[in-house]
Amino acid sequence: MKRQKVRKLLLVTAFLLFPITMWYLSPYIIIQGAMERIINGSFIVFSIMLFGSIFLGRFFCGYLCPAGGLQECAFSINDKSPKQSWRNNIKYVIWCVWIAAVIASFILGKNNVTIDPFYMTDHGIFIAL
Repeated sequence: MKRQKVRKLLLVTAFLLFPITMWYLSPYIIIQGAMERIINGSFIVFSIMLFGSIFLGRFFCGYLCPAGGLQECAFSINDKSPKQSWRNNIKYVIWCVWIAAVIASFILGKNNVTIDPFYMTDHGIFIAL
């Protein structure tokens, strides 16, 4: 029971910190950086999530994902399970199109590939005023 409380606390904290960490979890920033042939912080985070999921399974989704924090908050309001339908599988189509766009952006870019973990951030954190 204590592990579930820690998990929920981490998820809600990740959700509340999302405005600060959003540029490291943004699929749009990966494509924008890829068009300029820049491996950015978001690309690095998604790569770590991809390869980490091979060894840790759904650890990120269950303990650190901001969307999981939103889901935990919403679950306390409405605890009904969603109906299974073909719409639940649309996420796989979106992911395939997104990954194809990232690969195409890197291939069609004109410069040498550079690594900039702080691309589009000021001092490592982006806060829009």
